[in-house]
Amino acid sequence: QYGFDFCCNTCCQHYVGDHSVTAKIVEGVESTAGQVMLYNGTIAKVNYSAVSGGVTVKSADAWAGRDHVFLKASPIPNPILPGFYSDPSACTANGKYCLAVSSLQYFPAIPLFESVDLVHWKLVGHAIEKPGVVPLGGNPEFAGMFAPTIRFRNGRFYMTVGNHACFADGKPQGPVILYADRFEGPWSVPRKIEGLDRPYGDPSIDFVDGKCYFSGTTGFEVHVAEMDADAGRLLEKPRAVWSGTGGTYPEGQHVFRRGEWIYLMMAEGGTEYGHTHVIARSKSVYGPFAGCPRNPIAGHARLAHQGHPLQAVGHGDF
Repeated sequence: QYGFDFCCNTCCQHYVGDHSVTAKIVEGVESTAGQVMLYNGTIAKVNYSAVSGGVTVKSADAWAGRDHVFLKASPIPNPILPGFYSDPSACTANGKYCLAVSSLQYFPAIPLFESVDLVHWKLVGHAIEKPGVVPLGGNPEFAGMFAPTIRFRNGRFYMTVGNHACFADGKPQGPVILYADRFEGPWSVPRKIEGLDRPYGDPSIDFVDGKCYFSGTTGFEVHVAEMDADAGRLLEKPRAVWSGTGGTYPEGQHVFRRGEWIYLMMAEGGTEYGHTHVIARSKSVYGPFAGCPRNPIAGHARLAHQGHPLQAVGHGDF
């Protein structure tokens, strides 16, 4: 299933009648031909043209009597960034897609990519470019800076990063927050988030219903707390809200609202071949959360993807 998720593709789900359908396409995506993936998984080729802010399918085959279709507006080759660019987080700002990824112990830290079509990406900078800002030297491969979350609100960029680089005493620095007026920078010096009761992994910052929420993982469960994003401090003690579907290392979580539901999505299964992405929903940011009965919603850990050249995929973002 394709969508504006995992920095991947664009699609909409629509009802079909009389061999035609009008569908809204995500802003900025234009195409003149494509294909429709029917609800039963089969493919129907279509021709369509843009009309009044939407797309009208002109002709298609094998979709009479179907209830839903997925209109794939622009086929996207994957991976969009081959190589060492793990743990993606994305947002939209100023008509562009903004993507931040992990860098671990390497410097400069947290590569930043920009795109107008989700296909062609340009490296525009790094969130941490000043030497000595974080103690990356001498850290092993499982330390350093990883699993960033990038958000844009009221003309300002916010980023939280799991800072697993260690001080001289061997203790990790913990989650940090950075700010920027432009995505390419300059970014502020990262500072530790105030009010944390432990060095949470994979910190996320999410704006829901006019409030900001911090979330992080203990390695066993996800905790959530309201946060003053501009001050960089928590307003309450983090609460445990979900431990996933039973996979190891729940991590890389994000919280957001769609309609009447609050959704919590995250990776689980560890950074290995069992890595997947799962989702749950609740009426409250604090839970209780009920997992989707079709979890995992993404990943290559099942038999159908056993021979896929890309494996161990898990982290994602809407």
